[in-house]
Amino acid sequence: SGSRTRPRTRARTRGAPVTEHEAEAEFIDELAAGKVPPQGEIRTRMHVGQDRARALQEHMRSLTAART
Repeated sequence: SGSRTRPRTRARTRGAPVTEHEAEAEFIDELAAGKVPPQGEIRTRMHVGQDRARALQEHMRSLTAART
């Protein structure tokens, strides 16, 4: 009768975790300028959660600190 069915949505599949190298490549311009991207931007651009964004930010912070 009048029952509606929802379209089937595909769940996000989990791939391999984002590596530090991938984060470095994504934020190469910022890192070259000596800037560390904020966690929110890391989360958005790398499609990671808060904990992984924090870890990636710490890694990138260590890279910029090593250059100074």
